[in-house]
This record gives sequence, C-alpha cells and structure tokens, in this order.
Amino acid sequence: MPQLNSWIGSENTAVIHHWQYPVRTDQLWDALTQGAQLSKWLGEPRLANFEVGQLVEIQHATDYWCTCLIQRCDPAKLLIMTWKFPDENLSMLELRLAGNSTGTKLSLIHSQLSDQATNYFTGWQTHLQYLEDLLCGSPRPMADFWSLYEKLAAETKQVN
Repeated sequence: MPQLNSWIGSENTAVIHHWQYPVRTDQLWDALTQGAQLSKWLGEPRLANFEVGQLVEIQHATDYWCTCLIQRCDPAKLLIMTWKFPDENLSMLELRLAGNSTGTKLSLIHSQLSDQATNYFTGWQTHLQYLEDLLCGSPRPMADFWSLYEKLAAETKQVN
C-alpha cells in the first residue's frame, strides 16, 4: 500500500492522507475526475463536471448521494470542493497532486468534519486503496467496500 502517512488533525475535525501512486499526474487526475473511473473507486457519478462553480453528485449507496460544489480546479494539480451528504454538515475536500520520480503524490485533506473525522479517516483510507488497485490494473468490486473498511478500521484501532 503506497500510503505515506495519514492522521486526524485540527482538533479531530480533519482527515489528512498522503498517498504515492505509480502513475503520471494526468492519469491520477483522470481517475479522480472521470465518471467511468470514479465509479470504480468512489461511487457512481450522476453529475461529474469538475469545473469551478459546477455541481458534482456521486451515489455511494442506493438513494444516498454526496453533493459537491467545485470551489477551485487546476487540472492535474488541485481540486477543492464542498462535500455534503444529506445527513451531515457541509465539509471541505482538498485534493493536491504532485508529480515526482516514482509517480504522483496525492494529498487529501478533508476538513470541517465536526464529529465525523474518525469515520471519514477509514472511509477515505478504503477509497484510496480502491483507487490504488484501479490504477495498478486490479480494480476491486465495490461490493467488497465494507469488508475492507472493517478490516482497515480494526487495523487502525490496533495501532492507536
């Protein structure tokens, strides 16, 4: 797993993950923003126009949609958007990409999570593992998401 480091920060209201992926920045960007690839690691997109001021909607479960508003978009470098599930407060998601000699580093910062940081920590860890598998040519079935989530949550509890 190319997870470099991860933690819960900002008074337990933010989640930070740094991952290294063995692909070019444009390939990682496409996986983050293209509908066909989004459905293999994050959820099924209904709206996926990654331009400033546009809405993005992603279905994570039956009738359970996340709605995002794009705040900043610098292709293959930076994406900042709001993040909102119907039963949660609005939060902010920032994705930064930086190419290097071994591929691309992704920095994910999800802030303003109030009491949801612990759940999001493992949720993003699971989604980023799915992204890694997709980029390495071995996509996981989305039906296995919760079993991997539970495994990673148990591993995280052992470390803490």
